[in-house]
Order: sequence, then C-alpha cells, then structure tokens
Amino acid sequence: MANTVLIAGASGLVGAACVDRFLDDDWNVIAVSRRRPEVFSDKPFQHLPLDLRDEAAMREGVQDLSDVTHVGLRQQRLLRARQLLETTELSIPAVAARSGFGSDVALRVCFARELGFSPQAYRRAFRVPGAA
Repeated sequence: MANTVLIAGASGLVGAACVDRFLDDDWNVIAVSRRRPEVFSDKPFQHLPLDLRDEAAMREGVQDLSDVTHVGLRQQRLLRARQLLETTELSIPAVAARSGFGSDVALRVCFARELGFSPQAYRRAFRVPGAA
C-alpha cells in the first residue's frame, strides 16, 4: 500500500512542486488549496478545494482523512531549512524566509518539535565542512 500525503497550500509554487514530487514517487496525494494545483504529472490525485484560512471548513474537510500517513508541506520546508543550515551562512531569519516559514520563531518551534533542538544547534552539528 502506498503512503498518503496531505499537502496544504498545494496551489502555491512550493505546494505544487511537492504534489509533483510525491506523485512521481508513487504516493497517494491529497492536495488542499482553494484552486486546483497546476502540476506537471499526469498521475491522479485528490484535491480538496478548501480555504486554509477558514478553520471550520478545514476541520470539516479533513475529518474523514484517516488514511493520511504524512503531512508534506511542513516536512518539505523543514528539509529545505536543514539544507540551508548545512550549506550556507545565512542568518536564521533568512533561512526561515527562504524555506517558507513565516518567521524565525516558527522555524525554531518546528525544529524543536520535529528534531528536538534549535536551528543553531542543528547548524553546529551538521554543517558541511567547506560549504559556502
């Protein structure tokens, strides 16, 4: 059985790229956005036309999605932030902005929750020697 990923904000640039990537890797994709994402893949996916700013509609729209095994956009943002921390000298606020987090605080909270330490500690531990 294939994994199922829910991608919030799927009609945006990053979201649509995530939809394509997961479809290419043979995942079942549930795309959540007001507009249907424009993707390159011809593979089918489920689109939930929901406004991410409407909490009640979101709660109702996703309540029956018990088959979701992964939530993708946060993980894609986290992956991008990790890559930037490993390979650049960008400031933490710049890493947060370039990886799609709303603020450096949101980046720090995600790192603490998902990885168990701060972005600064991650950079110290996993910095690629000789990276720009």
